Amino acid sequence: MRKVGIFPGSFDPIHEGHLAFALKALDFGIDTVYFMPEQAPRKKPKISNLSERKKDIEQVISGKEKLGLIALDQKIFSVEHTLSELDKLFPGDKLSLLIGDDVLRTIHQWEKLEELARKVELLVATRTHFEKEIDQIFSDLYRFADFKYQIIELNKNISSSQIRSEAIADEL
Repeated sequence: MRKVGIFPGSFDPIHEGHLAFALKALDFGIDTVYFMPEQAPRKKPKISNLSERKKDIEQVISGKEKLGLIALDQKIFSVEHTLSELDKLFPGDKLSLLIGDDVLRTIHQWEKLEELARKVELLVATRTHFEKEIDQIFSDLYRFADFKYQIIELNKNISSSQIRSEAIADEL
């Protein structure tokens, strides 16, 4: 049985923090990490074209044999439908979902948390020293679902929104 890392996100743009997280996940026993860009993320109405983002991801992961790209037909990811698709793509494999601590803070709002907790382990990237806060979030989440998780601390303090705002500033 392989351990497959699934890294969903908008990747608008993909940056060195994303890459650092994916590569660090390999040190946590993941065999392959797949970037999975979402076509129309709920909270990002202005987003680059999916084909452009996929091309950028392919360019960044080129030559890195343990990193890949998968694109689902779903415009918006949901636990129920996305897990079903991943089960078809990776039958019998153990799935780990790579998320940032920013996503973890809103995960309690997701539907079907129990199903998610049964099927995946969470690898949570933190750019700051929030381990105690993350442990508290999981303690609070225990009311909904019993997640298995690991915390991966990254030294990269960069975000896609920061890159976009810097690009806008450069245009002015």
